[in-house]
Amino acid sequence: ARKPRATPGTASTPPAAGVVPQNARYTRMEDEKDDWDPNATVGERLWALVTKRLIVEFFGMFFIALVSSQCAAFTTSLTMAALTFTAASASGAHFSPAISLAYVSLGALQPMPALAYYLFQTLGALFGLLTASALFEPEAALAASKLPPLGTPAAIALVAPTLIYTLVHLSVLSEGKRTQFFGLAVGFALYAGLVAHGEASGSACLLNPALALANWLGSFLVLGGSSSPLVMPGLTPSTNPIINQLLFLALTGTVAAVASKLFEACNAAGSKAASLLTELVGTYLSCLLVVATADEGRELSAQAVGLGIGALSYFGGEVSEAHYNPIVSLAHALTGSLPRDELPAYLGVQLAGSLAASYTAGFLVHEVLPTQTLAADEMLSTVGLNTILFGLLVAFVHLSVFGAQGGKDKSEANGFYGYAVGFAYVAGI
Repeated sequence: ARKPRATPGTASTPPAAGVVPQNARYTRMEDEKDDWDPNATVGERLWALVTKRLIVEFFGMFFIALVSSQCAAFTTSLTMAALTFTAASASGAHFSPAISLAYVSLGALQPMPALAYYLFQTLGALFGLLTASALFEPEAALAASKLPPLGTPAAIALVAPTLIYTLVHLSVLSEGKRTQFFGLAVGFALYAGLVAHGEASGSACLLNPALALANWLGSFLVLGGSSSPLVMPGLTPSTNPIINQLLFLALTGTVAAVASKLFEACNAAGSKAASLLTELVGTYLSCLLVVATADEGRELSAQAVGLGIGALSYFGGEVSEAHYNPIVSLAHALTGSLPRDELPAYLGVQLAGSLAASYTAGFLVHEVLPTQTLAADEMLSTVGLNTILFGLLVAFVHLSVFGAQGGKDKSEANGFYGYAVGFAYVAGI
């Protein structure tokens, strides 16, 4: 029998004596402050920072830049997942100023370490791109990390994927969660964003000013600076690259601040409004993924949307149980895990999120959600039956994996719940 869900936003029950939480060693919020002891000397601070964190960020960005310059989105995302598993306990596995700025906004990282992160992320990406240029075709190696010009729809379209990526990162790495498989969540969020933006359009790591600056420096060193067609991304080829970099930092910082505030609001303890806000944001971003990947082919779109929703399940899983779909909410209401008096509110915010996504897509790319209206006599057609069966699959999987989160000590927790939901979406689409 399904267990009634906990009050939205409340903290998990403390584990029983002798039971170790699944990912206790990866709690990041307080660890971010450990090495910046105000009582330590400047030399001690810098030594602790360099040895434990910055070298990890440097080598992580080195390999991300190297791999993304030669490989498709899925390989880049798996590389990000592997490096996130590797670096989480050392540096928090930021690998992007967007993540570092989000932690600054949360108060979990101080500005000086964040600046040091940015510097070493840029240096690591630069050496990665220079290595790729030496081993492979230079122009092709640098093209993958080139951000689109500011002010264009391609640049604006990076905002939502970067927001998804940042929210997922904060959700699985900033405090104790029910899964140890955080690296896959981060990698799948990146994959969904890359496919949504278009694999052939560059921006190998979404809004990443460190990679953008490394791209310009690499172009200057390898291809001859302003004479290269791969100049610093910005409003015009002649625009001062420093100004452009500051603009990208400002845009990235805005996205990071929005992500951190949404994360805090959606995790407000004991607040039913937090559950509704989580459903609104999750549905909105999920529907945006559907629109953004509609032109990428059925199989690629299914993978990006499914894995993206799977990653977003970790954003809302412990707040609203990450329904993001009216049929899932209805199934939970019928089984008793969602109070029936809350069902209308869930359906209302999900509808609002999908409408907002449609209007956003219409503004950015002049497209709306690629839906198909079925007449009454078409409900028993192949498309109608497929839609019904897909809904049943998603609802059944969602009920099953979220129902396995019981046990006072969370010993019965299913850490793969987000991936199970995501894989069901991939199969259905």
